[in-house]
Amino acid sequence: MKKSKLIAFCLIFVVIVSITSFRRDQNSDEYSKNKDLRLSVQDITLITPKNKTYTSPMSGYYPATYEFENDVDGTVPNGWTDEDLGGATTGVLSSYANHNKVINMHDTSGSQEAGTATLFSKTSGTIEFWWRTTSATNLASIRLLDDPSGYAVYMYVSANQWVVSDSGSPTSLRAAAVNTWYHIRLDFETESGGYEGLAADTFYVYIDGVRYGPYGFHAGAQTHMDKFKVATEDVFTGDVYVDSVGFSWDPNYNIGDNFEEGLFLSFENSTVLDWTGYSLDNQLNKTILSNTTIPIPDDGLHTIQVFGNDSIGTIHESDIRHFSIEFINIITPKNKTYTSPMSGYYPATYEFENDVDGTIPIGWTDEDIGGATTGVLSSYANHNKVINMHDTSGSQEAGTATLFSKTSGTIEFWWRTTSATNLASIRLLDDPSGYAVYMYVSANQWVVSDSGSPTSLRAAAVNTWYHIRLDFETESGGYEGLAADTFYVYIDGVRYGPYGFHAGAQTHMDKFKVATEDVFTGDVYVDSVGFSWDPNYNIGDNFEEGLFLSFENSTVLDWTGYSLDYQANKTILGNTTIPIPEEGLHTIQVFGNNSVGKYYKSELRNFEIDLNPPIVSINSPALNQYYGSNTPSFDLSITELNLNSIWYTLDNGITNISFTGLTGIINQAEWDKKSTGFVVIKFYANDTYGRENYTEVSINKDITDPSIIIDSPMTGDIFTELPPLYDISVTEDNLDSMWYTIDGGVTDIPFTSSTGFIDSTAWNNAPYGAITVRFYAKDLAGNEVYQEVLIIKQSPSVPPSIIGYDIFVLISVVSIVSMLIIRKKFLKKI
Repeated sequence: MKKSKLIAFCLIFVVIVSITSFRRDQNSDEYSKNKDLRLSVQDITLITPKNKTYTSPMSGYYPATYEFENDVDGTVPNGWTDEDLGGATTGVLSSYANHNKVINMHDTSGSQEAGTATLFSKTSGTIEFWWRTTSATNLASIRLLDDPSGYAVYMYVSANQWVVSDSGSPTSLRAAAVNTWYHIRLDFETESGGYEGLAADTFYVYIDGVRYGPYGFHAGAQTHMDKFKVATEDVFTGDVYVDSVGFSWDPNYNIGDNFEEGLFLSFENSTVLDWTGYSLDNQLNKTILSNTTIPIPDDGLHTIQVFGNDSIGTIHESDIRHFSIEFINIITPKNKTYTSPMSGYYPATYEFENDVDGTIPIGWTDEDIGGATTGVLSSYANHNKVINMHDTSGSQEAGTATLFSKTSGTIEFWWRTTSATNLASIRLLDDPSGYAVYMYVSANQWVVSDSGSPTSLRAAAVNTWYHIRLDFETESGGYEGLAADTFYVYIDGVRYGPYGFHAGAQTHMDKFKVATEDVFTGDVYVDSVGFSWDPNYNIGDNFEEGLFLSFENSTVLDWTGYSLDYQANKTILGNTTIPIPEEGLHTIQVFGNNSVGKYYKSELRNFEIDLNPPIVSINSPALNQYYGSNTPSFDLSITELNLNSIWYTLDNGITNISFTGLTGIINQAEWDKKSTGFVVIKFYANDTYGRENYTEVSINKDITDPSIIIDSPMTGDIFTELPPLYDISVTEDNLDSMWYTIDGGVTDIPFTSSTGFIDSTAWNNAPYGAITVRFYAKDLAGNEVYQEVLIIKQSPSVPPSIIGYDIFVLISVVSIVSMLIIRKKFLKKI
C-alpha cells in the first residue's frame, strides 16, 4: 500500500513539474523552436493557405497590425474606440472594393461625425493604412495626436484636394479622387531622435509611395503620440473606408507590408486559447490574435503551422501545412508616381533587354567578318541594352541582321558611331536578290543610294545618337504615299526622299542589317529596333523613352504577357519597355503559362504618371472683356493630379494672391491699383514636384461713365398727337447699349440711332400732362448713366383759343422742373 501511494505521489509530482516547465518555457526561444512538448493536442484545423501552389497573392488581403479579419461585421473593431457623433455610424464591413474586412464610417448628415480611434504611446514611428472616400468635396480627416494636448498630424480631403496642416497652415499636397483606394503613410518624431531623418515635432506624409514634407506639427511641440483617429467631420456626407492599419512598433509588422496583398492564414479551433501563434518554415513563432494575413514568402516550397495554449497550459497545434509560391513578381514600374520616363529605356520590337551581355541578340544573326565582334552591351551613353559592333581593323567587318518578309513597312531605330569618316552602313535588302536601302556614314556625311547614285542627306557627327526611320514599298500599294520600289529616310524626324531602291525593283524585303565595312575602325551602336508590322509596336514608340516593365519568376514560362489598365493582354518575351501611358492613375499586371498550361499572374501593380506641369485654363474672364470699378470674378479649370498651390498676379509677380478652389473674385485692392486700359491677369499653379505653369488673360478696365447731351426735345416742349422727335449726343468709346423710358422707367425702349421719334405705341399709352423722358447709355464695363427732360403731352381736344392755357401749362412745367431740380440737389447733398 505504501508503495502504491509513493508511485501515485511521484506521478502527480511529474505532472506538476511538466506544467510548470511548460509555462516557464512557452515564450522562450526553445519553445518557439521545439514544438514537441508532451501535453499537446492536434485540434487546430488550418483552412488557408491550402496545400497547393500559389501563383498570385490572395486578393483583398493586406498584412497589417489591424486587419479587422476577426472583427464582427457592424461592430467597432477590437482595440478601437467609437467616436461617432450625432447619429453617424462606424463598423466593420465584410468587404468593399476588393478589400476584405474594412472599417466603414457612414455619415448621412452634415451635422454628424463618424469616426474611430486606437490608442498607444510613442515618441516616434510610422503608421500606414489604406483609405477611401465617396466624397472628396467635403471634410474627411486623419488625425494623429497627443490627447488632449493637441494634434500633431491633421490631414484631410476637401475640395478634391489632399490637404495637410503645416504648423497650422493648410497645405495642398495633390488632387484627391472619390472611390479610389489611397495608401497613406505617416512618419512622426516628437523628440530629437531623427526618426527617418525628421527633426523634433515634424512629420512626413506618403500618398501611394510619394513622400511630402517634412511638415511641422499642427498644434506645435508635443511630448508623444497616443491616439490615431480617422473620421468624417460635421460638413461631410457619405462614406469613408479604412483598411489594414500597420504600426512600425508592432514586432510582427514591417513598414511596407500592407502595400501589397499577402497570404491569408485562417484556421478554426474549438478551444478557447490564451495565446495563438504561427511558425513559417520552422522559424520562431509569431504571436497572432487569430486569422491573419502574412506577407507573401519567397518563391519556393514552404511550411506553416499554427500553435496555441489554453489556460491550463495544454498545447494545441495544427498539422504542418505544405504549400509553394510560384508567381510573377513585378519589379518595375513601382507603386509610385513617375514624373519622367525611365532613363535609357526605349519601347521597340527588339529592345535587347532580355539578351545576355556579349551575345548576339535573340532573333538576330552574327554577320561578323575577320575577327570583328558584335554583342549586346548592358548600357552605353544613356541607352540601356544596345548592340555594339566593334571593328578594330579596316580589313574586318562587324555586323548583325534580323530576318522577316514584308512588301512594305517601316523600320526605326537608334544609331551611333565613334567614327564618321569611314564607312558604317544600314542595309535593307531582298536577300540575295539585292539591296533596296543602302545608307551609310562616310566623310562626316549621311549618304543614301538613290537608284545606285550616292546622295548626301546631311552632316553626320560622331558620338551622337541619331533616330533613323526607313519607310519602304516594293509594290504599288502606296505605303506612306510611296511608289513601287522607293523609300523614305527620316533622320531625327526630318524626312528625306523618296529615293529609288539601290539595286532596282525588288519583290519584297527579308533582311535588315547594320554593320561596319572593311574601311571602318571603331564602334557602332544600335538600340531599340521597331517594326511597324509588330502588333505591339506603333510607329514613333521608340522616339521617346518609356516605362520599363521588369519582373521575376522562378518558373519557365512558354508564354508571357501583360495587361495595362485591364486592356487585352500583349505578348512579350520578357522584360520590356512600354510607351509612357497618358497622365493619370494606372494598373499593370503580368501573366504567363508553362508547358502544361498552368496559369501564373503577378499582383496588380498600381502606379501614376505625372510628367507635365499643371495645365491652367481660364473660363472667365474672357479676353478683352470690359470691367468697371467692381473687381472681376474668375473661373478656372486646372488639369493636375498632384496640385500644390494656385495664385494670380495683376502686376507680373510683384504681388501674388494665393487662393483655393477654382473660382473667386479678384482682390479689390489690387484691382483699384490698376488704371483705365488693359489689365493682364496671370493665373499660376504648381504641383508637388515644383513644376509651375501659368495662363494669362488681358481684359479692359473702364471706370468712365458715358456722356449724354439732349438736344431735343427741350424741357417744357408741348406735343399733341404726334410723338416727339429726339436728338441726342452720346460720347463713349466702348458703348454697349442705349434706351429711353417715358413712363418713369417701367418700360425700356432700346434704340441705336441718335435721332428718331419716340415710340408711337408708348407715346399713345402715356397720359396727358407732364411726361419725363429719360435717355440711358451703358458702356461695355457696365457703367450706366441717364439724362432726362420734362415735356407736355397735350390733348388735341383742348381749344387753342383759350387765353392763357399755353402760358399756364408752361408755368406748371417750369415749376415742376424747378422742384425736381431742387429735390435732386437735396438728395445729392444727403
